[in-house]
Amino acid sequence: MSQYSSNQFKPNEAWLILYFPLQGQSIYFLLDVASEYIFGNILTSGEIPSESEVVSLMKKAFSAKRAWPKKIFLSRENPAKEFFGKCATKNNIQAETEPLTDLMRITKMIQKLLAGC
Repeated sequence: MSQYSSNQFKPNEAWLILYFPLQGQSIYFLLDVASEYIFGNILTSGEIPSESEVVSLMKKAFSAKRAWPKKIFLSRENPAKEFFGKCATKNNIQAETEPLTDLMRITKMIQKLLAGC
């Protein structure tokens, strides 16, 4: 499989949902792939956010861009991929599930951010 990088996309062409498990919590980031702009995040006390939290985060990103992307990437390891995929499908966004290793070039910026926490 190929690896993706941010320079393969135009702004708002593709979004990415990143999931990071923390001690007793989980954090999800929604970002624009091309610009690596973070629209927002969800911090949960468990592993999976509620469907309403997912919808709220997606709407926040839509409000910032005034358009939906063509594609959204989800890692296979993301335990909430069904919620995000459902929201994407409802808004005519192609949801693509990939192994996290294929998304690593895109996620480096976020990993550096989390390393500082």
